[in-house]
Amino acid sequence: MSKRIFCYGDSNTYGFDPRSYFGSRMPETRRWTGLLQAGGAWDILPFGENGREIPHTEAAFRELDALLRSSPGPDCFAVMLGTNDLFQMPQPSAQAIAARMERLLHWVRAHPAAKDAALLLVAPPVVDVPTCTQICRESAALGAAYCGLARRLGIYFADAGAWGIPTACDGVHFSEEGHAVFARRMSACLHGIFTEQR
Repeated sequence: MSKRIFCYGDSNTYGFDPRSYFGSRMPETRRWTGLLQAGGAWDILPFGENGREIPHTEAAFRELDALLRSSPGPDCFAVMLGTNDLFQMPQPSAQAIAARMERLLHWVRAHPAAKDAALLLVAPPVVDVPTCTQICRESAALGAAYCGLARRLGIYFADAGAWGIPTACDGVHFSEEGHAVFARRMSACLHGIFTEQR
């Protein structure tokens, strides 16, 4: 029986295609969530949204509450967020983003619809935008900050910043090849989680 994976993220989970003039998304068969679904081992619940930051407002938590209640009983809650926070913070800080993520993870852990789910924190790929020096620096530090957080909370962790994910020309969004690479690495990560739980 396939495992239900709640994938909560931003435009890279949504499948945003920066090559499109109108900013459409890649076809489902080329997005990493669609590729994982097609593999048959996972029942993917894809909840990506362009521009999403780590929830830190009442409205954002209400939205996530509704998503969880509409998809109760996931086997894994996988979250990959933090990139948009870097671009929106007046002073980007990996540690401040990790603190924001910690509040979210405690909230998810206490949610009745996710109480039995494994928690997987995924550090997003490093931003490569030469004109945004501080953002790039803090993006590169996010993997270590999230790793420390995952260890402290006793949850699963994956560092997509170390996966060599090819990005599009904007240095932020996955290319088509990037989605394929991410899907392979994510599948291996999930197999590891559920093998360990047997």
